[in-house]
Amino acid sequence: MYCGKWHVLIGLFALISLVVLCLDYCVALSLPVAWNDGVDNRCNRDITQTGRRRLAGDRGFRILVVGRDTRYRPRHVYTVVINGTFPDQKFLGFMLVAVTANAVDETTSMGTFQEIDPTKTRFADECPHVVTHTDLRPKSNVEVLWIAPPPGVGCMEFRASIILNEDIWLKDEGALKQLFCEA
Repeated sequence: MYCGKWHVLIGLFALISLVVLCLDYCVALSLPVAWNDGVDNRCNRDITQTGRRRLAGDRGFRILVVGRDTRYRPRHVYTVVINGTFPDQKFLGFMLVAVTANAVDETTSMGTFQEIDPTKTRFADECPHVVTHTDLRPKSNVEVLWIAPPPGVGCMEFRASIILNEDIWLKDEGALKQLFCEA
């Protein structure tokens, strides 16, 4: 009888642990990932939900502006892609912003994003100039349209945060930060 009580307690503990783990995972994946911090009106693209840690580098992911290397023509439309450089490389979520080169404050957008596929991309609720994911299903790439700013703006940067899995994210390093200057 004594041994039976322990089995019940151990089973109950295991069940409770499983439920807590599932809730942590589900809540972490469903919370918004871009928000306005309210203090100085900046948008925060850090992934700070429980269990997530930022890794250095880009891990083979990149921002690619189709048809251009490092220069844009004012008011022209470009396709901007986030993808991996390795075969079958996938990510769960992302945030993409276009800002003045070396900007600390990301509230001033450089140019305008437009969605191509509203089933994959949307604008962040609290930061309407930030493009983000619609769900956390694995994806190999996302594409958005970007209309370059008017003449005289100079250089700007595309910056991306990437959610690799429920525990790991990347931000603005290597090929996840691209300088793009006016032609």
